[in-house]
Amino acid sequence: MPWVRLHGTKDYLDMVRILDDFPKIKQTFNLVPSLIEQLNDYIENDVRDDHLELTLKEASKLNESERTEIVSTFFSANLGTMIKPNDRYYQIHEKVMLYKDNLSRAAKELSDQEITDLQVWANLTWVDPSFRDRDPIRELFSKKREFDREDKEKLVAFQMDILSEIIPAHRAAQDRGQIEVSFSPYYHPILPLLIDTELAHEAVPTMSLPNERFSHPEDARRQIEMSCKMYRDLFGREMRGMWPSEGSVAEDLLPILADYGIKWVATDEEIFYASANHPEAAKRGNGTSPAKSFHHPFRMKRDFGEVGIIFRDHTLSDKIGFVYSGWDADKAANDFVTTLLKIREQIPKERIHQFVVPIILDGENAWEYYKNDATDFLRALYTKLSDEPKLQTITVSEAFEEPEAVRDLPYLFAGSWINHNFRIWIGHQEDNRAWDYLTVARNALTRFEKDNPDADEATLAAAWKHIYVAEGSDWCWWYGDEHSSDHDEIFDRLFRSHLQAVYKLIGESIPDDLHKPIRGVGGQAGLDQPVDTISPSIDGLVTHFYEWHDAGMFDCTKAGASMHRAINIIRTVYFGFDDKNIYFRFDLFTRAEDDAAAEYDFKILLNAKCEYAIGVGAHSDVLMYVKNPDDGSFKHVPFDGRSAYGKIIEISIPRSSIEFDDEFNVRFAVEVHKTGQQVERWPSYDFIHTTMPTEDKSAFWNV
Repeated sequence: MPWVRLHGTKDYLDMVRILDDFPKIKQTFNLVPSLIEQLNDYIENDVRDDHLELTLKEASKLNESERTEIVSTFFSANLGTMIKPNDRYYQIHEKVMLYKDNLSRAAKELSDQEITDLQVWANLTWVDPSFRDRDPIRELFSKKREFDREDKEKLVAFQMDILSEIIPAHRAAQDRGQIEVSFSPYYHPILPLLIDTELAHEAVPTMSLPNERFSHPEDARRQIEMSCKMYRDLFGREMRGMWPSEGSVAEDLLPILADYGIKWVATDEEIFYASANHPEAAKRGNGTSPAKSFHHPFRMKRDFGEVGIIFRDHTLSDKIGFVYSGWDADKAANDFVTTLLKIREQIPKERIHQFVVPIILDGENAWEYYKNDATDFLRALYTKLSDEPKLQTITVSEAFEEPEAVRDLPYLFAGSWINHNFRIWIGHQEDNRAWDYLTVARNALTRFEKDNPDADEATLAAAWKHIYVAEGSDWCWWYGDEHSSDHDEIFDRLFRSHLQAVYKLIGESIPDDLHKPIRGVGGQAGLDQPVDTISPSIDGLVTHFYEWHDAGMFDCTKAGASMHRAINIIRTVYFGFDDKNIYFRFDLFTRAEDDAAAEYDFKILLNAKCEYAIGVGAHSDVLMYVKNPDDGSFKHVPFDGRSAYGKIIEISIPRSSIEFDDEFNVRFAVEVHKTGQQVERWPSYDFIHTTMPTEDKSAFWNV
């Protein structure tokens, strides 16, 4: 898959290089060794992913399957920020969308020149804006179309040059003291679950676990040991800090971290509250009151040693990850700095130097949803932080250099940064099956190793590598019902291929189960389509049990892809229709009639044959706006929409106000606004796709 290469040209280098212009800004960058291993594969081992192979192949020599693969996968980029701004790329996209239900037909409709231009744009749009004044990138953006083989080769060579600069740039920035580099465990496993899957029961005692208990702290040690070795080799110093994969921590992990000299780890604020308020904390703390604020560095002093920890402020972190992409860059930067200053105002002056606010988020996935790949936002943010005398950015290790700032944490709760539990990676039937397959394969390898003391060391090392790779967290990220993508089948196949390789290497038959998909029928995570028409009363109440029973439903707590947010305003979105109206229902995390809910306005972005925006507020009428396709502006139009705020929010939109295509296709998303600024969107970066036909064209044939 191409993501290391594409994110390498768009995110991994510019995120550290931009700091050259902001010497007052200090940051900590966390890298994953398995990512670095893949970067090295491109740079040193001439490894090519499928997307790259298809990019370099002459259009005239592509077979039908390859052409279809290109039109299926070469638009895997944000439509609004990465495809639309490039006219030629968008033109080809729109031509393909004419045949979106028959991509093999779409592939035939494209000329060889259009395929060649698509091959270039699917790579060119991933080049960060800060590199677009370099040749050949400047030439290619200027040329725009009619690309040729030489253009493709220059572009790929440029990608490889950028990939080769990533680690040296981090090393140089760390050597001059502007950044700190931390690592995750080597193949990104959930360390507490490697130590003992039973640790999942601390947060969720009723969770169903795999049939076979997985308890191999030696694997957790090995993943950390490999990480420490690579760090020494690359940076010429000992690794001080670690973001344990997905912020996953546990009391049982601490002695291992201490043994390898890890000085600090990081996780989410919810782990702080679960730890500080745990009965064991009071017992170990001799009855002292737990710390009330997580805006401190903490130390976990134990008999075996000491490990530091900081806790992510998930509100501020999620604002960067999910909210600010829809804002003006200066307004977003001002809001961020203002929020920090408000936190500062609550602190007694004599203690201000003791407080830190950890902002921790995905280093790559957020930026493609910003205009200009967030360059404008980051520059505005770094400028304001540099100019604000009441705020100072520091690395994580520097946070522990102020002795008065460090607080004691007597107990560490077992959980991750997501909902302070491990439910994303274990507990679902698919997750548990993956863990059982891993256990069986690992047992087969250890049995082979015991029975064959003279076995080839290279063979054993290769087999163990496949086990360690299969312990990575990202496989189970895509199992279960929390997350889904267009590539679920590939992730599933790759996970099983690593376990299959273990059996091949030790000369044993591959179990039949490993030839069958673990992943069930896909679909958008948290989404159920309508099963029948509905006609609810618009009164803000669930009038009776069956009123919304047959509606479609989007569970915002389960929805997600590569990124996951910590706080939601909307819990669930329901949607449905009858012959007269389209209906929406929002269930919030607070009662819709409460004052807190009244602070928010809601906007339904509804795309049918035209694009509509429907505004809903507690103190205003329902308003509809229609997009002008010529200039992109929205014009207010009168219509008879209705809404009601009660325990829930209910909305009805007359079908007569919506212009449908022949197939009644509808795409919609729901935004939440506060004081005119977007603070939430569902789905975060996509639309819910459904159909809303009239009575004579049933949508429910598949029920």
